[in-house]
Amino acid sequence: LYLAYVVFMGLWLVEITHNGTQYVLAYVTERWYFTPFVEDVKIDIPHPCIVLEAIFNMFRYHLGSVVLSAFLKTLFRVPKIISFTLYLVGCCDHRRKGRDPEEKLNKCSCRLLMKLLRKEGYMDMAITSSEY
Repeated sequence: LYLAYVVFMGLWLVEITHNGTQYVLAYVTERWYFTPFVEDVKIDIPHPCIVLEAIFNMFRYHLGSVVLSAFLKTLFRVPKIISFTLYLVGCCDHRRKGRDPEEKLNKCSCRLLMKLLRKEGYMDMAITSSEY
């Protein structure tokens, strides 16, 4: 039991680090992309310490969202891998038998499971300060 706890905490720490870097990347990207143009020149170009500003912003406003999303990704990693494998096996099975794979996908929730926990949520969180 202790070993499972240590492995889970290690994986959670890896996910927290990954999610933090994804947030910082999204924050820096949106600050650069949405800098206004005046006479074909970007004004108010983000300063060289923009990465530190992004890290500060994450710790001040979004640390809970980053930690929660890392926990959910860690918790659902194995079911996501299993459902993806079942999805691939189901598609291959339908292709071999000549049936339409979309027919079965509408009946099960594999497609919904594949959409869970994507990276695109960080860009929205950085731009609109919405929750994960």
